[in-house]
Amino acid sequence: MWDKLVDSLTDMLETYRAVLVLSRQKSQLLSTGKAPELDNLTKQMEPLVLHIGKLETLREKTVAEIAQAQKVDMAALTMDAIQTLAGPEIAAKLKTIENEFKIVMKELEPLNRLNMELAQQALTYTNFMINFMAQNAAGSNYAGKGQTETMVNRRMFDHKV
Repeated sequence: MWDKLVDSLTDMLETYRAVLVLSRQKSQLLSTGKAPELDNLTKQMEPLVLHIGKLETLREKTVAEIAQAQKVDMAALTMDAIQTLAGPEIAAKLKTIENEFKIVMKELEPLNRLNMELAQQALTYTNFMINFMAQNAAGSNYAGKGQTETMVNRRMFDHKV
């Protein structure tokens, strides 16, 4: 059980490190507006996120097995409590993994916030440009008092049915 926990946490840590590398690249792509590369990067991140979900399920199952074997309430099993229950060798490995997780998460959390802000700014700019182009293409419906306005049927996009 303990080796299974260490292995799943180690795999999870490595996956989060890969997500961190891609998140750094994502920040650069969002700030430069390179949509095709951003789409490719997002496709690379999807399997990593799914893998993290599977590892989290495995971790929870393993912790439940440990709780049952140790006759401890699972809700009380924090990382410190698990390290106390484990032998010194496993506890040292778990402490190392915990410290490395803290380092990765310390950088990943603000990076994710930045990426969300950059994505929101890009979306806001895109919406502004679409609205601006649509207004210019539509023209005005109003004319002076007693006057009629000739509307030219302009379209923003050329399409065929």
